[in-house]
Amino acid sequence: MVKYRRRNTPLEVFLVHLGGPFWAKRDYGAWSIPKGEYLDNEDPSEVEVAKREFEEETGFLPQGNSIELGV
Repeated sequence: MVKYRRRNTPLEVFLVHLGGPFWAKRDYGAWSIPKGEYLDNEDPSEVEVAKREFEEETGFLPQGNSIELGV
């Protein structure tokens, strides 16, 4: 799941700053989409799995419609 919004500007994508001591005080190359981990018996393309992992990684409950991005 990649959170985005489209206003009167080009598409905006939600990014997070990587954590931990290695990335402290670094900005270049330290940005990524929030990623989580799913269980072996879960389908990573399942919307509810993606929503749960997004909330765990960011603290935000995703809202709005979901669209399939493909591979």
